[in-house]
Amino acid sequence: INTGASVRGALTVDDIVAQRAEPPGVFENAAREAFAPALFTPGRQGGRAVKSRVSIELRFGQPPLAVAQASEKAAKGPKPEVVPFERYAIGTMDHSAAITQMRAARPDWVYASGYINDLILIRKQMNDLGLKPQVVTMIAGPAYQEFAKTVGPLAENITSMSWWHPAVRYKSKDVFGSTEAFNAAWEKKYGGEADYVEASSAAGGVILQLGIEAANSIDPKKVRDAIAALDAETFYGKVKFGAAGQINSLQPPVFQLQGGKPVVLWPPAIKQGEKTTTVMIAPDS
Repeated sequence: INTGASVRGALTVDDIVAQRAEPPGVFENAAREAFAPALFTPGRQGGRAVKSRVSIELRFGQPPLAVAQASEKAAKGPKPEVVPFERYAIGTMDHSAAITQMRAARPDWVYASGYINDLILIRKQMNDLGLKPQVVTMIAGPAYQEFAKTVGPLAENITSMSWWHPAVRYKSKDVFGSTEAFNAAWEKKYGGEADYVEASSAAGGVILQLGIEAANSIDPKKVRDAIAALDAETFYGKVKFGAAGQINSLQPPVFQLQGGKPVVLWPPAIKQGEKTTTVMIAPDS
């Protein structure tokens, strides 16, 4: 990335070159589009901003690994002991070796991150191999209805979290008025439930709506400034932005599957129930 003009002390991107890609010809355009509108604090020489060349390694498909690594780091302290920490490739068809190693360690809590198909397989193999922790947390598969439908009683009492979930309940002054109203509108138009990506997209529209109303204008600068100053309740949750332009008010819900349904445990403002710790083990078939 070569940097160009200055905007309020931050540099804009002038040129983007993909130096290397694996596989080639697949993700390069997506990477260029992602970084084209980027702004960042420039390097300085003699107190003056200078043009910079920045090299960034971009990996696709890695969020579950990043979540797991952050959780491992957070767990290392005077109280919890992290026993086996295992990685797996996306699409792995057999987790038995890792699960057997975990079973030998007799953990109280098993935390697994991955995509829905990975976590469905892990949960089933945990049961088959007799891994019976007191608490199972999985991110982000349990956020989807398909997870509970597929694993059946094995989903019971699994905890998870998501940036947003249809189970949350917020009252708002946006075009929807509440989470329940958004859920109903989504189901009527598209069928089923919105996931957090779809809800985030709708929230972006709501934020624009609130910004235009607050600015009483469609002038881009006035709307931008109004959005930057927002402190509003939306169907998605509280929206407020920090100095860097990132939302700093969001409280991603922690929930537990109870009776096949998500029950929000945190944050307290929308809490729906209490956590249970007994993990369902299916009978031998």
